[in-house]
Amino acid sequence: MGMPNELVIVRHGHSEGNLVLGESKKGDHSLLTPDVRETPGHRWRLTPKGREQAAVTGKWIAENFPNGFDRYYASPFVRTRETAALLGLTNAEWRLDQRLRERDWGEINSMPTTEHESSYPQNALIKRIDALYWRPPAGESIADVRLRVRNFFDPLHRECEGQRVLVVTHGEFMSAARAALEYMSDEQWVLSDNDPAHKIFNTHVYQYSRLDPHSGESTKYLSWRQSVCPHRENTDTGWTRIQRNRFSNEELLEQVSQIGSIIETPAPPPEEPDLEFVRLPEEPWTTYFEAFPEDAMSDEYRLVPVDKLILMKGAENNSRVGNSLSPVERAHRFMADLANGVPGAGKRVPISVRSNADGTYSVLDGNATTAVAKMQGWKQMPVHIIEDQNTTATSDLKDR
Repeated sequence: MGMPNELVIVRHGHSEGNLVLGESKKGDHSLLTPDVRETPGHRWRLTPKGREQAAVTGKWIAENFPNGFDRYYASPFVRTRETAALLGLTNAEWRLDQRLRERDWGEINSMPTTEHESSYPQNALIKRIDALYWRPPAGESIADVRLRVRNFFDPLHRECEGQRVLVVTHGEFMSAARAALEYMSDEQWVLSDNDPAHKIFNTHVYQYSRLDPHSGESTKYLSWRQSVCPHRENTDTGWTRIQRNRFSNEELLEQVSQIGSIIETPAPPPEEPDLEFVRLPEEPWTTYFEAFPEDAMSDEYRLVPVDKLILMKGAENNSRVGNSLSPVERAHRFMADLANGVPGAGKRVPISVRSNADGTYSVLDGNATTAVAKMQGWKQMPVHIIEDQNTTATSDLKDR
């Protein structure tokens, strides 16, 4: 399955609604009679100007597609049916499809801009600042219409691979179709919508093709686009290659960086450790020895100043083995239990040291606990002193 080889999309000719609302935008509301305002938009006819546009455009289509099309689709609105017929294409058999209808303008369909702004001030503000996602009261956004576009493309993909398909529809539908077929980002659509060079005129023709216009080679997707408005001069764009954009993480962040922040956000606070730490009480020292062995007051176990402990190697890393705690996590837990006098907490003091002649102590085992003690600002720590071990290692992490 695949898309048609040629997909040609045409906007309807100049309609009664275009005439009335066009004059209203210029300040002339005389045509907005009660009858006009009470006529549903789907019943608007073409003006004489619109009928002439349809004839000119039909001639251009016949000259550029002499073999015609395999399928002909049109919106069921009166002005699109009239345009389709007045194209005058030989042997055309039109299929009317509700999905091709105009964007639903809801309660403001025949309402002057000034009235919209006075009756729906918040909605009018959203229209100015967020055109892509703005919905008229009880109406559709362009983003909503784009969903209909994708839905309409589904049967083309299933049933029309390699064929030629002609569609007569509306300007807002064509704008949404362009966004889908040309893989526009939100920002690209907004730029295009505000660019006079991309204005979609009455009976404007957009052609999408899977065939390379230079080599004739068929591609997998509708990869080429050209547009022309046959009744207006200098509107032929020539062929443009469509880029199917894909973005890396870095490219997405670069796009986002172009969007300014609307509030000043403070820097996030430093991450709290996974374990809750208990600060030392005023006089915690007796709690250390309640859980120590009976001979804990011998020279083998001693309270020493933390700033006298010298690490003999870098602190252990934080990696876990299976579901067990990392060395640093075990150190935090031991110190919390120790400070709280948890029974049994000191039966194995995790810091083993060797005393030095200058009054310092070289840490032989328990680097993680020592490092955590320094970080937490402990004043003293119980240690297991090993006097008979001759260690000549050099400190990699000096006491600071």
